[in-house]
Amino acid sequence: MSSVELTGVWKSYPRWQPGTRTIRRLASHRFPTLMRRGERRWALRDISVQVGPGESLGVIGQNGAGKSTLLRLASGLSRPTRGQIRVPESTASVLSLGDLFNPELTGRENALTMAMVAGLRKTRARAAIPAAVEFAELEDVVDAPLRTYSDGMKLRLAFGIVAQLRPAVLLLDEVMAVGDLRFQAKCLQRIHELREDGTTLIFASHDLAQVAAECDRAIWLQAGVVRSHGDAADVIES
Repeated sequence: MSSVELTGVWKSYPRWQPGTRTIRRLASHRFPTLMRRGERRWALRDISVQVGPGESLGVIGQNGAGKSTLLRLASGLSRPTRGQIRVPESTASVLSLGDLFNPELTGRENALTMAMVAGLRKTRARAAIPAAVEFAELEDVVDAPLRTYSDGMKLRLAFGIVAQLRPAVLLLDEVMAVGDLRFQAKCLQRIHELREDGTTLIFASHDLAQVAAECDRAIWLQAGVVRSHGDAADVIES
């Protein structure tokens, strides 16, 4: 039985083309079926992978390889062009920090929104905020607008909420590189606790040493295609 299953997944985006804004090009943004095949950029091509309960999968590859696209699809932020994706409802994610928050809202308001998006009812979400803020160590600035936060502070807030959850699947995309080493260690400790409780981890990173330490298996993407998939140490060596 798999916690996460991607079967024959393809994902394409409109290919940007310089030049005049023709009527056809403008119409193609409102009616994508008008676009020719040559005007699509394939970010993922025929990806199939299964991750079992409690397993951890590292996703590695150069910038533009398709790592973030794969995690966005698994999180439900985007839909595949072709193929099928199956994930539990209780899936939590910390992806691009720009996808998570509204800069005009306060840290507290953003934390409440994120907790509710993660599946908590409003009463439980409100009750989780104090512990989330304490984990994030942001008590002094929690009522300040998020636009005043550094990327590291936003990361702390996101992990503060995740730390209050018991997700079946946790998706992480490069965000560990933003925080300081002490807070990274704190987050990793919480991730270890979640994994001991059976949480499945999918973790995209350029830090191969961290992938080797945290992941059972790894998948190496190159230009949207699986270059290698298997034991994390073997894939990293490749």
